[in-house]
Amino acid sequence: MYLNRPLFKIPYKHCSYSNVIPYISKHISCVLLKSKLKAMCQQNVQLSTAQVFYQEESADTVLPLTKDRARELVMRLNVEERTNLTTTLQEIESDKMKDEYKGQLAAYRWRSKFGRPSRVPSLGDVDPTGSYCPLPEDWLYKKYAETIPKPTKSQLIALAVHNSIPFIGFGFLDNFFMITFGDSIESSMGMFMVISTMAAAALGNTLSDVLGIGLSSYVERGVMKLGFHGPNLSPIQLDMKTSRVFANLGRTLGVTIGCILGMTPLLFIKNKDADNKETENKTDLETGTD
Repeated sequence: MYLNRPLFKIPYKHCSYSNVIPYISKHISCVLLKSKLKAMCQQNVQLSTAQVFYQEESADTVLPLTKDRARELVMRLNVEERTNLTTTLQEIESDKMKDEYKGQLAAYRWRSKFGRPSRVPSLGDVDPTGSYCPLPEDWLYKKYAETIPKPTKSQLIALAVHNSIPFIGFGFLDNFFMITFGDSIESSMGMFMVISTMAAAALGNTLSDVLGIGLSSYVERGVMKLGFHGPNLSPIQLDMKTSRVFANLGRTLGVTIGCILGMTPLLFIKNKDADNKETENKTDLETGTD
């Protein structure tokens, strides 16, 4: 049993003295009753300021939960209590929406413009059908790619040229170093061991590939400094089949041109077979005259 006055609800509840009731029944003044209750219950009753404030303020009227009061309430909760509160609110909202869409099939508000759910639901999200169909990872990407215009012919040609320029440098360096190193290896190692021309070319190609790995970044930087920029295409346009075909054609053409240009050392390397034949002819003539 509680007193009607909100201030004495807590003291009367916790006080163990049986002689409190006679004081109440005799309608003693509030001041006297308050002092007597305080003296009798000082060992048993511990009132906090927050409890008294709450009892005085909310006993007769229930105040609305404003934004400030809600923030104050949340700040008093620990991490686990906040998680439980958030989960409960989401579950309540989920049940409310389930009741709203009960008996309905897939509604248009739950579908993207492609006709399928646009994301995987999280806790609190509701699908009116009761379940979500799993989407392939590239499904939305393909649907979006269908709305992008295909590159024009001029853009494809510019893309091929842009991809061919770096590979001209790669092909040139590869053939240039292979021929140079192969000839040097054949002339130097052939003096003290038997080595074929193909073996020397293979060793030269090995050294050329090693240098190509280190020089590839410098070739790309040089192309960028020359101001060669590709066409203004989106990543989806660059990933289209026609764009990939023209890019590969440009690279193939660039490597071919570069390898042909890399054969220039052959113009400056002396033909050893011709020199050997000339020396043999000279010796034959000399022996014949003698």
